[in-house]
Amino acid sequence: LAERESRVIDGDMFDEVRDQRDRAAGVITVPDYQYPMLVTFDDIADPTSVQVVDPANLAASFGPGVRLKSVVLEVTNEAVTEGVVEVVLRWIAQAEFIVPPDKQPILVKHQTAEQMLMPRDFIDWITLSAKRKAN
Repeated sequence: LAERESRVIDGDMFDEVRDQRDRAAGVITVPDYQYPMLVTFDDIADPTSVQVVDPANLAASFGPGVRLKSVVLEVTNEAVTEGVVEVVLRWIAQAEFIVPPDKQPILVKHQTAEQMLMPRDFIDWITLSAKRKAN
């Protein structure tokens, strides 16, 4: 899962975010080797239609001329935005998996990045748990 390992925030970036979180310190540029996994859905209502997007080749997913210039994190004093993911991905609170196990290879080593995605990759676990209990 080497491609996934490169998506984990390293200690230096974690320290920078932690040090800035309480003081609205502004923008932190994310190095390209730490870009998050980017995905799109062929059908937003169907979680199994998920496709990984190559940040170095957005044109392959979105058409000619589309490219990613940079990814930034911004530490602010603004209130946390809530409910946006659930509005777009209406199925997220009910989904146990993005791609159900019966549509995946038996061996984990044969799974694609899309098949390894879980609902908690799109929404934090506390919010997800609360939404599931409310339904």
